[in-house]
Amino acid sequence: MVALHICRAIFILGGNIMTHDELVSRINELTKISKERDLTKEEQAERKILRDDYIGRVKRNLRSSLEGIKKK
Repeated sequence: MVALHICRAIFILGGNIMTHDELVSRINELTKISKERDLTKEEQAERKILRDDYIGRVKRNLRSSLEGIKKK
């Protein structure tokens, strides 16, 4: 549980949430590392949190876009 809190702190820097580009960059970095070696438990937890955050953002954006569509 502590590792999850540490990982959440990684993308919340001084109260500022990572931008989309920073989030994608870090996910890609962890993916590259995972191809070179096994990720540590902390890195695995971080990757899961970052991926979940990314998916949540995509879903919210899609939902917002769909709600903005009006039937004629």
